[in-house]
Amino acid sequence: MRALTRSAFLHRWGRHGWAVGLTALGLISAVLVALTPTFTGEDWNAIRHGAQLISSGQSPYLEPLYRWSPVAAWITVPLLVLPYGIWVALHVAALALIRNPWVTLVALISWPFWADAGVGNVVTFAVVAALAALRGSRVGTWIYLLMFLLIPRPLTVPVAAWLLFKRPGLRLPFAAATALTLLGALMTGYGIEWFGVLAHAGPVEIINPYQVGPSRLIGTLWVPLGLALAAVLTWRGRLGLAGLAASPYWLPYYLMYGLLELDQDAISDLRRDSSAHESAAKWNSGAAP
Repeated sequence: MRALTRSAFLHRWGRHGWAVGLTALGLISAVLVALTPTFTGEDWNAIRHGAQLISSGQSPYLEPLYRWSPVAAWITVPLLVLPYGIWVALHVAALALIRNPWVTLVALISWPFWADAGVGNVVTFAVVAALAALRGSRVGTWIYLLMFLLIPRPLTVPVAAWLLFKRPGLRLPFAAATALTLLGALMTGYGIEWFGVLAHAGPVEIINPYQVGPSRLIGTLWVPLGLALAAVLTWRGRLGLAGLAASPYWLPYYLMYGLLELDQDAISDLRRDSSAHESAAKWNSGAAP
């Protein structure tokens, strides 16, 4: 009777657990959206200001919040004509590219997603690209890797490292892309300044009143602890958690990387793809005269 009761409970939880969890997530997210400054367009304005500055012959880093590559500043010049509302709508549209409908639904009702869309950052696009890349999409892979080079942050390192480790064919093109990106940054005349901005970003964001990571409680002690944890999690393929562990600070929209943990099919696809390549390489090696 106990086993039957337990089975019935598990069956009932399996049927209704998702509904309860999603409802709770939606309600909590709605409260957080209402209580926090969400639709400020702060990062969107910084992105546009950086593009405006570089297009007028000035350093994009005159904008205090600008930390992207100067090459990215040039690339985003066309965004100067884009209204804020369209930028937010593009975040929502990007979720349609996620192949797992449950992940799409969780993202749509989550506070981190609306925090990203509201301030106008690009973490949503990075997460969508990562999910596609982990399922084998070449377009998703290169969008992610280029974002990693042009908008570098520790948060994005584990996925990039995993892709390069599991797909050896990416390494040489990625090295070339890295060299071109750095050369391009230096050729703009603002490359050295960009490196300095990146070096100072961590300490500044750790004391950001809106950051919600462990460093808010334990300060810079989180950095070595997080890096060690990130290495273990990356090795185990828990890339969403690894990204968060690698980051010295967690801005609310960084929590979107948790979506990678919900789409384990993507990791499984990558593992199968990697195993197939390894098996083919061993077969070819054994068959060689």
